[in-house]
Amino acid sequence: MDKPWLIVNLEDARQALDRAITEIKALDAGDEHVAQQLVGEVYIKLNYAWNSRAGAPDLSGPTKYGEWISYPRVMDIYTGSDEKSA
Repeated sequence: MDKPWLIVNLEDARQALDRAITEIKALDAGDEHVAQQLVGEVYIKLNYAWNSRAGAPDLSGPTKYGEWISYPRVMDIYTGSDEKSA
């Protein structure tokens, strides 16, 4: 794990969460699509932080950006193991 890389990306996710909270508080009830976009951005940043915790990924390589921002497939986020989920 590249701790400085992970921290930088978690701080980025925290900023997105803070912004989402602030903006959602100001939304009208019918603006759910805006809230969905804001929360989605937080998930993307958290997923990227965790999936790239070994260090800066080569986004031009065989692993697509979509895989870096996807929900983590590695179950160690819950169990402490490195087994892949089915």
